[in-house]
Amino acid sequence: MLEKKLNRDAGNLSYSEKSKLYSQSSVALSKEISDTYETWTEEKIAARQKELAKIAKRVWRVEGL
Repeated sequence: MLEKKLNRDAGNLSYSEKSKLYSQSSVALSKEISDTYETWTEEKIAARQKELAKIAKRVWRVEGL
């Protein structure tokens, strides 16, 4: 999730270049990517997905589940 201009600038850049743009984001979850990860591998994406799922589960509780 990047702001429109940053997303457009990111295009097909490598992660190391995109990371610089993520660090400029005003979206905390996006900024956190560049602050936390030096590389962006499938394993790291999967781990982040699990972490975001935990956050979502706490935020959007559904009664009866």
